[in-house]
Amino acid sequence: MRFARVFFGLGLVVLAAGLLRWGILPTVIAGTAALLGVAGMALTMAFPDEMTWYVPLFHMNCLWLLTTGLTVLRQASGLEERPSTNS
Repeated sequence: MRFARVFFGLGLVVLAAGLLRWGILPTVIAGTAALLGVAGMALTMAFPDEMTWYVPLFHMNCLWLLTTGLTVLRQASGLEERPSTNS
């Protein structure tokens, strides 16, 4: 269980780096992914057997997934302009 939580956090950090690098989604979503990933890894390493400390972070991950999904849906439907990647 600990292994999975650490690598889920690492995956979020890597995803956030890619989102920030290419500007596919808003910066707020990418920054939140990075924060959730680092927090998940830190909590898992600091309190490896305390699932009660990880539960709020799990729910925040669910809210992040919902927000990301709605943002992608809005961009795909044309209701929202994609952020410009040309600088």
